[in-house]
Amino acid sequence: MKNVFFLIINISIVSACNNLDVDAYTSAHARTNPNDPGASGAAVNSSVSRSSSSSSSSIYSVTVSSSSSSSSSSSLIVSSSKASSSKLPSSSSSSSILSSSMIFSSMASSATSTSSSIISAGSASSVLASSVSASSAAAIMDYTSTNIGILKYVPGGTYQRDATPANTSSIVAFRMSVRDITRAQFVAITGLADPSSTMYSTGTTDPVQKVNWYHTMVFCNKLSIAEGLTPVYIISGTNNPTSWGAVPTSDNTTWDAAIANWSATGYRLPTETEWMWAAMGADTANPGQVNTSGYTKAFSGSTGINNIGDYAWTVDNTGKTQPVGTKYSNELGIFDLSGNVSEWCWDWYDVYPAGSLTNYYGAAPGTYRITRGGNWAAPDSSATVAYRDYYNPEYQGNFIGFRVVRP
Repeated sequence: MKNVFFLIINISIVSACNNLDVDAYTSAHARTNPNDPGASGAAVNSSVSRSSSSSSSSIYSVTVSSSSSSSSSSSLIVSSSKASSSKLPSSSSSSSILSSSMIFSSMASSATSTSSSIISAGSASSVLASSVSASSAAAIMDYTSTNIGILKYVPGGTYQRDATPANTSSIVAFRMSVRDITRAQFVAITGLADPSSTMYSTGTTDPVQKVNWYHTMVFCNKLSIAEGLTPVYIISGTNNPTSWGAVPTSDNTTWDAAIANWSATGYRLPTETEWMWAAMGADTANPGQVNTSGYTKAFSGSTGINNIGDYAWTVDNTGKTQPVGTKYSNELGIFDLSGNVSEWCWDWYDVYPAGSLTNYYGAAPGTYRITRGGNWAAPDSSATVAYRDYYNPEYQGNFIGFRVVRP
């Protein structure tokens, strides 16, 4: 559902028809527009239509959607078996009432799970109640940047990061850009020349590539300043990137010594822990529970039976980058986490410490910075949620880009 701040859809159907069978399906991963998970400011509408009918049954579709031209929608499918009339029940009829209510709440924490009820009745009336809460509750926490679009709210939680049950990572909530930073956005925010290889790009709405790790700090702090937020990264005692000098193209100990102000309100790279949590879909499968299987996913958005080609640009379906957000998103509504370009993370590379980790910001300074996710030049095997890679921070690859997060 697009542009809905904590939406609860409560649809009740009361009918005097005997032998009424009701099946409810509320899409947890709407795909009417997989390229746009949401933006603020749109009105919400609902409609009811009969999808099909026969001598023994009628099927009605109740659709709730945003008025925005690029909105997604969720549907409730109602099947009336052996009904006395093939017409949609009238809201003014004394024998049947259909009502749809939409409730907005500012308290995202008041909903922690998605629930739906399927009720069958053979008597005078039947009531169906379906509440869509978990996926919608986070919507109020999403953030819309005037420069880069939606940052999706990712709830805090705990996940098992490998085959050892004791190796868990716990993190607090954050917001992640639903798309990689594009070539056009990079130039507009930094004022720098586009470093991307045009030979391996279809255009300026593709993710920026050939950015090194140092470039990302400039982008993040300049974007923060542009939007009145406190910049995160500090180099040589200042968070003003205009004082940092030219972006290094070789190893630079001064820039390597950058520190992050984790209490700042501005934009930054995700930590590796945050990236993996978002890529596995956080706790959407079992809200509030430890995610013990997400690390095994073949790609972000995988259900075990769906096709990676629908979710990720890899060497198996392209020979260059493609416009961001043109494949399906994962469960959280975040695109391209397993393809198009690999993504820089904050962390220095090292093996994970054993045991439980909380708000882990990575290893001690070392030689390489982490990248995560598959890319257009890599095979599907590099698209797994658990796959890790690393490069020198000055490295500029035509298959490496980035996305940003903020509190």
